[in-house]
Amino acid sequence: MSELVLSLKESKGPFTHDLRISSDATGLQLKQEIATLSSIPVDGQKLLACGKFIKNDATLAEQGIKTNTKILVIKEAAPDQKQAVAAISQPSAVDRMAQAALELAKRAIDNDIGNDERVFELVDQNGKPIRLSPEDETGLKVGMALYEKGKTFLKNGDYQTAVEFFSEADRNFSKCNPKFVASVDNYGMLCLDLAWCYYKMQDIKNLQDAQWRLQRATQSLQSSHGKDMERLQAVKGVIGPDLVIYIRLHLLQAILFFYQGRMTSAASYLERAEQEIERLRVDPDAMVALMSMGFSERESRLGLRANRILEGAATFILQRREKKEALLAEERRQAAERRARRRYGKTADGQWIDVNLAKSLPKLGFDAKLVLEALRQTNNNQELAINLLTQSPHLLQVKDKAVDQRAFDAEVQQLQAMGFSASSALGTLRAVSGSLERALELLISGQGVDLPDAADAAAGSSTEPTPADAAVPAKPAETAEERLAKQQAEDDLVEDLATAEEDEDSYLDVQFDEEEQILREFKARVAASM
Repeated sequence: MSELVLSLKESKGPFTHDLRISSDATGLQLKQEIATLSSIPVDGQKLLACGKFIKNDATLAEQGIKTNTKILVIKEAAPDQKQAVAAISQPSAVDRMAQAALELAKRAIDNDIGNDERVFELVDQNGKPIRLSPEDETGLKVGMALYEKGKTFLKNGDYQTAVEFFSEADRNFSKCNPKFVASVDNYGMLCLDLAWCYYKMQDIKNLQDAQWRLQRATQSLQSSHGKDMERLQAVKGVIGPDLVIYIRLHLLQAILFFYQGRMTSAASYLERAEQEIERLRVDPDAMVALMSMGFSERESRLGLRANRILEGAATFILQRREKKEALLAEERRQAAERRARRRYGKTADGQWIDVNLAKSLPKLGFDAKLVLEALRQTNNNQELAINLLTQSPHLLQVKDKAVDQRAFDAEVQQLQAMGFSASSALGTLRAVSGSLERALELLISGQGVDLPDAADAAAGSSTEPTPADAAVPAKPAETAEERLAKQQAEDDLVEDLATAEEDEDSYLDVQFDEEEQILREFKARVAASM
């Protein structure tokens, strides 16, 4: 047991506190401590740390919370506010979420998503970031976000709403390069889940679409995993746990063949699904033995599905833990680099200032602020930057206001889009050293700093409208209710994405009660029809 010092900050309120608490305390106990220090009740809190929501029933140590961790305290909307949001936005819930996903995706691409950046990253099966064109990246991120939102409705049995979100996710996937989408297993899973919804809704009219979806799911999974799962074997070392996906795929294919009157094919796919279920069934005694070693129930089940031998299962679990820790460390490094990039700003030609150069050149004795300006002026050219610093440092002595306006241009535009003036946005950003989140908190609470003389430059244009500008009608300002609905949509989406990442292996840990029931039903129906 050790004592942690946690830095608490309310997302949209004044509460901040440095709290001392035991690493053995649970998430619920942390919420109780916060409730005693603030006006936020336990059931009105959501705690976000390192891109993940803190669970009530696990200790802080188990959730990777270390001393000096910054925790964002998100206050749940009051019931009357939630009702107001629902009344405004219910008719277009999917559209609202799609717009929220688009806004988050754009900010993520621009490295301006703030504390929630980690839940909106694209990674491959090894957990490595995927690099795409901005158009493909936007379409893929929006599609994946809407897919995750749809899965929350699928889990709750609301299949109609799930289909609406899945269909919108599919529309966004279709904007991406088809060759890339075909190789992403998320798209295969989307097609599979859509077909499953059709079955659960007994939606016979979509039988033809279900057939097409299952074909696309098969193609996508084969492209991602390999025809005989050889790629999956190479990436993960085992294929056992991922067979869970194929059980439902083969069951749905069997059901489709049954309704088409192709009983031999239906029987064949039912047999495949049955074999896969048997292959993934674990020995209860082995489960108990692994759990007695300190492994969780989920870890034990996944370990035994990967390797039925006890020692092999334990080795799989430990190796998997090590891989996750390594990926988490890399994510922290990349997040720190993104934060530094935003803090340093951009060069004259629009690229981000090189973080490594910004850190290394001051170690040679140069002033850190002058180094940043030299890198900005020379577009990250190390040799030219050093020449400027040594031979013409007087050229780097620029007015602070001009530097701030260039460095904070993206942040000012975001705050202006939320309805704040350019002068108050820039003034507040300068006061908090460029922290977008802190500036937003001050502006919302009415504590922003106004710089009237900075409005024109911050906006990037003259206050005098051109004839062309004058011909364009002004966009109506958002009402408080609309802003509340928009923010609620983004908060809901971020929560779903954080929960999905936190629970990323849940689909591999499923029990097969429902699938076995369907298997028995259709085996009997096929047998009676042959």
